[in-house]
This record gives sequence, structure tokens and C-alpha cells, in this order.
Amino acid sequence: MARIIVADDGIIQRKFYESVLEYLGHEQVLCKNGQEAVDAFKEKAADLVILDYEMPVMDGAEACKEIRHTPGGIKVPIIIVSAHDEEEFVLKCMNAGANDYILKPVKEPHLIAKLKNFLQISSLHKNELDLAQNQTVVADRFKIKKILGYGAHSVVFLAED
Repeated sequence: MARIIVADDGIIQRKFYESVLEYLGHEQVLCKNGQEAVDAFKEKAADLVILDYEMPVMDGAEACKEIRHTPGGIKVPIIIVSAHDEEEFVLKCMNAGANDYILKPVKEPHLIAKLKNFLQISSLHKNELDLAQNQTVVADRFKIKKILGYGAHSVVFLAED
């Protein structure tokens, strides 16, 4: 699946992203500020980057600009997340090179829809997401751990017997 770099200074937000990305089967690199995200991207490019706007050391707009100046950063989708809904903040982030701007609090279905759109993956139904998220036991034997992959007609789960 995809490698996704997430930068947010809030531990609760990072746990939220970690949880969602994990049960979708994506590799996640969790960072506490924009500089860590830039460094992680320079070390190994990602398939998508999610940046909080307000962070210590380097904010999301600055990190976005820095990532765009790296060789792999030209095409990578970058989403900036913020509690600011004023036009000036949205424009600042879009002008920095962001592909999208999401208002906080980020809702799980909204995030998944954005991921599907930017990663160009086929639809996952809520029932399949629930199986992984709730670690459902199937056939009284197999405990669903996470989603390994999915396409237009099927979903592959990692299960524990």
C-alpha cells in the first residue's frame, strides 16, 4: 500500500491518523513538526503527505514549500489540515503548493475519501472498514487484523487464526 507522511504536533491527532492508516494497510511515518516531515520525505519519498498547519519548528505551509523543492516532492499529493477556515489561511496553503485543505476536526470518512481520491484507489465499503477496525472474528476462527490491499471487487485482510 501507500507510504504516507503525517505531521501534527498533537498526540491525539497523530494517534487518529495512525489508527486510520494502519487499518487501511498504509505505511505511516508520524512526525511532530514540519521539519521532521521534510526530513522524512528527503530520506524516502512518500505517496502522500498530510501536514497540520500550526506546528512548532516549521508550520505546514513552510513544510509544503520545502517538500515541493525536493526531487520527489513535485508530484506528491499534499493535504494541509487546519482549524482556520478563513480564506487567507486556505490561500496561503494552496499557494504554498498544497493539493487540498481540510478543516479540523478531521472526520474519518472525509479523510478516507481524500485518501481514495489522491491515491487513486477503488472504493472501500464501510462494512469492510469496520471488519478491520473492530478486529472482527470470522467463522469463529479468524480475527481480522488489518486490510492488506483492495481493488474494485475484493478486499484482502490480514487475519490471525
